[in-house]
Amino acid sequence: TLTNVMAVDDKLGAVTLPATTLAPGATTGGVLTYTVAAGDLPGPLVNTVTVTGTPLVGSDVTASDTATVTLTTLNPSWHIYLPLVLANY
Repeated sequence: TLTNVMAVDDKLGAVTLPATTLAPGATTGGVLTYTVAAGDLPGPLVNTVTVTGTPLVGSDVTASDTATVTLTTLNPSWHIYLPLVLANY
């Protein structure tokens, strides 16, 4: 059993978990949203989450996992508006 289970995202900070005590074999999870910014391009976008917990006996345990996402721009968000002139010649 682990108590005081905490998860921290390296970009967004603390993850709110529905359970902070886990029995053997139990799981919990959380969701954070990140909006890709222009400064993230061309990528890749690398994200790491570190989880810690306190076992019944012994020191705290820690685990980390990293995900890498390749970024592509299929439809850049650039919009150019030019005046339209109609002429009848």
